[in-house]
Amino acid sequence: MPSVAGVESACVDFGCLANLLPESLPELAAMAPHTPAFKCFLGGSTGLGGQIDREKLAELFAGAAAAGRMIVAHCEDEALLRAGKERFPHATAAEHHLVRSAAAEVESVRTSIELVRETGAELHVFHVSTRGACDLLRAARARGLPVSGSTGPHYLLLSNEDAPKLGNLLKVNPSIKTRDDSAGILAALADGTVDAIGTDHAPHPLDEKRREYAHAPSGMPSVDRRVFNTSVAP
Repeated sequence: MPSVAGVESACVDFGCLANLLPESLPELAAMAPHTPAFKCFLGGSTGLGGQIDREKLAELFAGAAAAGRMIVAHCEDEALLRAGKERFPHATAAEHHLVRSAAAEVESVRTSIELVRETGAELHVFHVSTRGACDLLRAARARGLPVSGSTGPHYLLLSNEDAPKLGNLLKVNPSIKTRDDSAGILAALADGTVDAIGTDHAPHPLDEKRREYAHAPSGMPSVDRRVFNTSVAP
């Protein structure tokens, strides 16, 4: 693992991801020795906006490849996220999977795989939430492309049908989708297409999660969950 300050005295092995942004392009080579991978938000989520310009995304992927580091990606298509928000201006938690749609993830994964082929970058897709993304990753791996993926326990154990009971507690990004998506991810874990289950720990106070949907933050605590990782190692 690249050297990270404090890792020598830590009780567990860890590495801090560096953000892959247009502003960081000139510094990627200098950043690379201090991070195991570059984190890219293709779609905006808590704290960071998404990348909507494909040419700029190509520059980011090429820059990471040149710096010799894997890209770990939050894959949601920013244009489709914006369209979903416009389509459901008065959404509730039960519609979160429509605001942040399956199509947004699938299209973003498709674009990312195309950029891997074009630039020589290595890609790991975090928190896979759809059967369609699994299908794309499976096909890309069969072609020998350096892509992998991981998911979270909530994408396996819950579905959008739990929204009436859980409300905003179910609000995470990417959204929790259908039972069929959960089944597709489970099958992808079984055949090795999805390499790992991770936590994506993103806790918020209950009083914030109990706000109206539009003002409730996305994310849920999960650092207490067991994590297994069969092959993903930068």
